[in-house]
Amino acid sequence: MRKSFAMVAMLTAFGTNASLSNPADTYKELVDNKGNISFPTDFQTELVHVGTTAVIAPDSKRVQNLNGIYAQGAAVEHYNSTGEWPDGTVFVKDVKHTQSEHLTTGWSFISAVMTSFL
Repeated sequence: MRKSFAMVAMLTAFGTNASLSNPADTYKELVDNKGNISFPTDFQTELVHVGTTAVIAPDSKRVQNLNGIYAQGAAVEHYNSTGEWPDGTVFVKDVKHTQSEHLTTGWSFISAVMTSFL
């Protein structure tokens, strides 16, 4: 099985509503005949949330960003049954910057999207 994944940062300007249900069709749905990669705009509702990681700021010991990872449902099912991701699996990483503030009622945390990439 080929172990290659396309990593392209900040493609939000080139969004697409392509269906990503079948990992084998990923390339033809997200890459045009000139090699331009389109970003899946509906990934948060169309893909499965695989997990989230928190990045801690070394100077303050506070969470500086949250990274949500998404993949196709069929790819997750394949991984769960075989231990391998199928060729063509799309992973989207949604990076959110976080801010915290101590208020009179306790700590307040907010997040805003920094970027998303696949």
